[in-house]
This record gives sequence, C-alpha cells and structure tokens, in this order.
Amino acid sequence: MKIIATLIAIVLLAGCQTAPKKIKQNKPSANHTIETIAPHNQAASRQLPKADYDLWGYISDELKMNIPDNAQIRELANSYQNKQSFVYDVALRAEPYMYLIVDEINERNLPMELALIPIIESSFNPKATSPAQAAGLWQIVPITARSYGLKQTQWVDERRDVISSTNAALDLLENLNIMFGHDWELTLAAYNCGEGCVLNAIKKNEAAGLPTDFWSLSLPKETKLYVPKILALSKVLKTPERYQVSLPKSNKSRALTQVDVGQQITLTQAAELAGLTVESVKTYNSGYTRGVTSPTGPHYIMLPTAKAEQFKTSLSDQDVLDTIRLAVAQNQQATSPIAKAHQNRTKASTYKVRRGESVASIAKKFNTTAKTIRQLNGLKTTSVIKPGQVLKVSGTQSAVNNRKTKTYKVRKGDSYYSIAKRHGIKLNDLMNWNSGVKMADLKPGVTLNLYL
Repeated sequence: MKIIATLIAIVLLAGCQTAPKKIKQNKPSANHTIETIAPHNQAASRQLPKADYDLWGYISDELKMNIPDNAQIRELANSYQNKQSFVYDVALRAEPYMYLIVDEINERNLPMELALIPIIESSFNPKATSPAQAAGLWQIVPITARSYGLKQTQWVDERRDVISSTNAALDLLENLNIMFGHDWELTLAAYNCGEGCVLNAIKKNEAAGLPTDFWSLSLPKETKLYVPKILALSKVLKTPERYQVSLPKSNKSRALTQVDVGQQITLTQAAELAGLTVESVKTYNSGYTRGVTSPTGPHYIMLPTAKAEQFKTSLSDQDVLDTIRLAVAQNQQATSPIAKAHQNRTKASTYKVRRGESVASIAKKFNTTAKTIRQLNGLKTTSVIKPGQVLKVSGTQSAVNNRKTKTYKVRKGDSYYSIAKRHGIKLNDLMNWNSGVKMADLKPGVTLNLYL
C-alpha cells in the first residue's frame, strides 16, 4: 500500500493518541480491511435497540469484526477463564455508561467493538489516570483533548465526562479510520500509540517491500498486544459460555441520564436530592474536578434513570433551590458545602454591620433569611441598619421557642428532603435545627429535632 503525499506531510507524533484532522481517504488494502463502515453522514443501517433490550446480549450480537485465528488471540481469550469475576465486575461497572456509548456507536454506524475500548483502557473507571496523563474511560491524553475541544479547567476535565469524552473518542477513531483506509486493526493500533507511530511502521515496511497490515508491522510491544486484547475480548463476549464467563443481567434503569439543574450545584447536594451515595454521584460525574458544577456551566448532572425523577421532583421545590444557592455561595471549594454552612451558622451569634451592607446581604452571608434577622432584632421591613450596628444573626432557637418541639428517629431511605416534605417544614429550617447532623451521618436510628 502506497502512502500518499498527504499522509507523508502529517506531523508524525509519538505517544498515546494524537489529533488527526479529517484528510483525503487512503485506498483500503484488501489484506487487512476488517469491515467497511458507512460514512458518518449517511443513514445508519443498524436499528437502535428497544428500550428494554438485553445490553450484553445486544452487544454480543453486534460484534462482527473478523477475528484472525492465531495463537495470540486464542491465548488471550482462554485467559478469561481465570478472570471470570473481573469480567463480571467490569461489565457491571460499565453498564451505566454503556447504554450511552452503544447509542452513540449506533448513531454513527460504527463497529460495536469500539464499545470494548474503555474495558481495555480503563476497566470503565472514569477516575483512571495513566502515567502518560491519559484520563477517563477512554484514556484521552491532554493534547488530544485540546484538539477535540474537551475542556480542562480548574472546574472541569471533560476527558472524564462520559458524554463529552465518548464523542471526542469516536471522532478521533473516525478520523483515524479514514486515515488508514477503513482498516480497523490499524485504526485501533493508532488509537493506542498515535497515528505517527503506525504511519512510520507502514512506511518502513513499504520501503522493505513487506506487507503493511497490522500483523506485519513493527510496533511497540503494548500496541502489538492492544489490538489482540480487543479482538480476544470480542471473541469471549460472542460466546461467553465457552469461556465460562457470566455477565450481569442488564437493567435499563441503571443507565445514566442527563439532568440540567439550571444553576450551580454541588455533587453532595445532588446525592442528597437523588437519594444516592455521594461517592456514586461523584463517580458518575467525574468530570467535575471540585465536586461542584462550574460557575459558568454546564450545570447538568448524570444520574441513573431510576433516580433522575426523584432528583427532578426535589428540584421543583423553591426552598431546595434556595438552599442549593446558599450552600454553593458559602463554599466554592465544595468539599462539604452544607456542613460548612451549618458550622458557620453556629459560630457567630452577633454581627457588626459594615458600610454598604443590608439586612438581605447579611442574611445571605449567614445562610438565613432577611425575615429571620428582622424578627431576631425587632426590625420592621422599613427599618434602616447603619454601619457599626450589632445584629443578632444566630438565634434560631429564639424564633422557634413558641413552637411545639418534636423528635424524629431517622428511618431507612430517609433524607433531609423527604423528612422535611413529610412534616410540611422547610428543608433549610430542618437542616438548621440539626446542624450537628451531617448528611453523611443521616442513618437509621439518628434522632432529629423538629419544631412544628
């Protein structure tokens, strides 16, 4: 196969991945073209699966690349008989993300084998980082991220965002596939070591009059193993019973769905409102590097479909939205915004007014309301405060002394939001009254104070 002048002119970059631009298509070579895929702008021939489909069964049916019968692939496939728990665990971990990936691959009419790349690259751990600083499910290096428009700021690293990183990785794979004449073995090799690495190997074989298919090239050891790993895994998933591998039963309710909050929110708050653990929400939203959405957006949260409706219902409560705003404003570091807000409220009982301040601005500073501060200080709505004036800012008990006191023992599945809603009280008040009980400590048997 002759390398055309356009390819020779490309800067040959070594390393993990590079960022090729779409170029003139090279003529495919019959001796190593696995499958010809319709261009991205043509209608996909593959129908999207039904909502209740068996995820792994569907993936297995769609794995259609030709797998060479060689000793290396056979050995790798057979090794999965000793990795049965690994395959099951990775498949279970992959499921929330895999529905999105499968849908995108179908939309682009690409080989389903590409969905296996994150298994080899990261074991479907969005927090994974390689020594070469490749990150996320698809292990994208910084230079590729920049070339494909993935943001890397103090707030976000979109290499760890499932939607953004999947789109970038598939864009890269499509470009590489055009570059290498629709040869998917060479495409996968270039994804691993960079197109420059593969082009150099092809050029060297051409000069020596040798074949230029993947199996004939002199490539780095890791890359020579990378493509067989994907093909061997494909072989195992096609006939899992042959390799004594079991796969988890799929459940579409575990699929991640995108919920637009419309404002900045911490992942701790999102977990509370969705009824999930903080760790799980942080994992699903690993692209937010500081545990909070960026001030300038986006403000969407990825949640399992089964929990998304609860989250949306919680967001419909204006009191909840107010609490979110106050907590984010209180602590932009977002390590535990609500807990720190509680601590701050209990530290200060009085406050000296500064020039330019109003009751409303002081209330915001202490995560309370202007009405509460006026009540604590006997101020009317028309009252004017002056610099140097001392105000009571922490006196919740004084405001509730006339109410009936009640204790509530937390039950399994309870959250601050569900308890507040059940008793017809404001979420902010409930959390204020029980400032010593953090959300993480809200477990069955814990006693809360209520003022009704």
